[in-house]
Amino acid sequence: MKKLRVGVIGTGRLGSIHTRVYKELDNVELVGVCDTSKERLELLAGQFNTPKFSNHNDLIGKVDAISIAVPTNQHYQIAKDFINKGVHVLIEKPITNNLAQAKELTKLAKKNKI
Repeated sequence: MKKLRVGVIGTGRLGSIHTRVYKELDNVELVGVCDTSKERLELLAGQFNTPKFSNHNDLIGKVDAISIAVPTNQHYQIAKDFINKGVHVLIEKPITNNLAQAKELTKLAKKNKI
């Protein structure tokens, strides 16, 4: 069976948990972690021996699914970038800053069958 290729965006507490869980799953390949904080990125990537990315767009085309665990005000754009490329997303709550953005992401996900 082909492994699900995943990445994690955000290296805070929740991103660290997502990274640890993905690293432990047999049917998952952790492609890498991403954060704009170089210090936190280095620490988490080193801890889990996984590639690091400073720009979330660098993971597009490399993953089947992505965990988004960044501050809420960044959820919408990051999720939209991945959804529009047909990548499954897991977004930490709240999904977005407002209902209009959440509805748009839901509509895009349905359109892209993800």
